[in-house]
Amino acid sequence: MAIALGLETVLTSIANLTVTDVQIRDIDEVPDAGEFRTSMLFPDPEGFITAFNVRRDSTGGGGTALMTVTYTLNYRFIFVPAGSLRNLANIYGNLAAKLIAIIEEMLENDDIAGAVDMEVQEIPTIGAVTDPSGTTWHGCTLSLRVTEFVN
Repeated sequence: MAIALGLETVLTSIANLTVTDVQIRDIDEVPDAGEFRTSMLFPDPEGFITAFNVRRDSTGGGGTALMTVTYTLNYRFIFVPAGSLRNLANIYGNLAAKLIAIIEEMLENDDIAGAVDMEVQEIPTIGAVTDPSGTTWHGCTLSLRVTEFVN
């Protein structure tokens, strides 16, 4: 029996979520310079998959043993370019509302295939983040903890 991780399915399922006025990108759609014109959630190019762990839950060969696989998926959310608007209260209020919509979509969506469990692990800071071209935006990083039971 072969081990079948659902990581690719999980990533595709997240990319297929829908949040009004936010582009959600898959791992092969991380934007290049010049593609940033709207709010966007994309895999963090500085450390997308972290804390990957495999725990054996039974005895047996590698292809038959029961295992629990956990990993963290890190995304970057960019909302508006820094300095584009002067009213920070308005920016952060709208950013928070859009971030809540993203989180709710992730937590409420039963179409996340390939994962036994996915939860928001951490949003370390809401504030200045950069896109892959180095432009500073108002936004945040978002970490999701995924658990898969394998075999």
